[in-house]
Amino acid sequence: MTTLFNYLLLSGIFTSGFVLFNAPFEFYISYVFMLLFVAFYFFRNRRIHVNTGFLLILIFISALSYVRVLGGNNSGFSFLKQLCGFILNGVVYYLLLRINNNVDKLFRIYMKFAVVV
Repeated sequence: MTTLFNYLLLSGIFTSGFVLFNAPFEFYISYVFMLLFVAFYFFRNRRIHVNTGFLLILIFISALSYVRVLGGNNSGFSFLKQLCGFILNGVVYYLLLRINNNVDKLFRIYMKFAVVV
């Protein structure tokens, strides 16, 4: 099952142009694979561990972005869309690396897709 998710999630890098719907936000086909992977990971491990460094970076970036919202340079909804996308992508690819413990294997899969595309 992990091999299937390796291919599905890495294919998402090359399928980011496929949008399933546009309103109220853009929902890319890769989000389906990501959400399935997070559910699979959670049911398999009963918890989702995220790196503390990632969380600190996320808090810092979120605080800076929220200041822009307060300044009227961005909307709150746009901020939430970007934050959710950042969290989802960051957590998914962090967990993918954590499950595989082998960057070389993932890079070989990525290169197979790159050659085809």
